[in-house]
Formats: sequence, structure tokens, C-alpha cells
Amino acid sequence: MRKEVQYRSRRGEDGWGMVTVRREIVVDAAPEVVWDALKDYGALHERLAAGFVADVRMEGADRVVTFFSGVEARERLVGIDEAAWRIAYSVTESPMGFTHHMASAQIVAEGEGPGSCGLPTACRTRRPGLLTTT
Repeated sequence: MRKEVQYRSRRGEDGWGMVTVRREIVVDAAPEVVWDALKDYGALHERLAAGFVADVRMEGADRVVTFFSGVEARERLVGIDEAAWRIAYSVTESPMGFTHHMASAQIVAEGEGPGSCGLPTACRTRRPGLLTTT
């Protein structure tokens, strides 16, 4: 599995940091199978992140995620693009102090065969003290 991670950060004049993280992995499964799991928004703990995510409960349009550590985050689905195999969501409440959070993931077919796909993800966050250097 290939992993590629890129980080970009900057500190605003107010001392608050904005960080963008882009990561891509290759999944040894057909793109359609991976997309079916990725778009199943309420089954994150069962289909994509078992062990890391302990539980998910849906509350209206929100997904409340409980991580293995017991920390909870409320996430709002921004959109699902079936044609582009892309999903976007935002953390709206968490004890992590974000003032901004936006994430997306998209399935990209790899090579000629049907047996693998790329899964590029992007996350952008902002909170005080996020950066330790300028």
C-alpha cells in the first residue's frame, strides 16, 4: 500500500494556525467496493475505521463519532458526489478546539485493472496553538 502525505501550515497574525494535510493511499479492492464503504456515512466504525473509531451514532444530519480514546466529535455531511466518488464533511463540535475543519475523500481508479484504487484525502483545520513554529 503506497502512502503519500503532504503538510502545509501557516500561522495567522492572531497566532492561530491553519494546517492542510493531504494523504493518499492505495487500497487493494475494486473502486466500486471502496466507494460503497466510503459513502456509507453512518457506518464509519464498521466499514472503514474499525478499532480507531469505536462507535458512530446518527443524530439528524450529524454523525457523532466516538474514537477509541473516548473523545467524541460531531461531524456534518457537506456532500456526496456519486459521479466523482467524493465525500466531504466538517467537524462542527469537538473538544479539540477547532474553529474550522473541512475534510474530503475521493476514490480514484488506479491503473488498468479493476483490483485497486487510490484514496486521496484532504483535511484543513484551524485552532489556537496548532503550530509550534512560524
